[in-house]
Amino acid sequence: MVELTHEPAEQLQETILIRDGFYCGRRFQSDHMQAIWFIEEDELKFYAVDGGVVRVSRVMGTPHTSTRRVA
Repeated sequence: MVELTHEPAEQLQETILIRDGFYCGRRFQSDHMQAIWFIEEDELKFYAVDGGVVRVSRVMGTPHTSTRRVA
């Protein structure tokens, strides 16, 4: 089992993800791992350095005003 550890904020990079001109999520990346929040699926996926999925978490209670947001 891979341990998910807290990285200091200054080592964390955040990227807004756009697909076909629409906002679709955010990527959070450090030296050891990345996490991607997919807004339409309402899932947060954690990836290891080699690209393998480590954990998938469903994000519950996130308010959505629209499923497609123009960037």
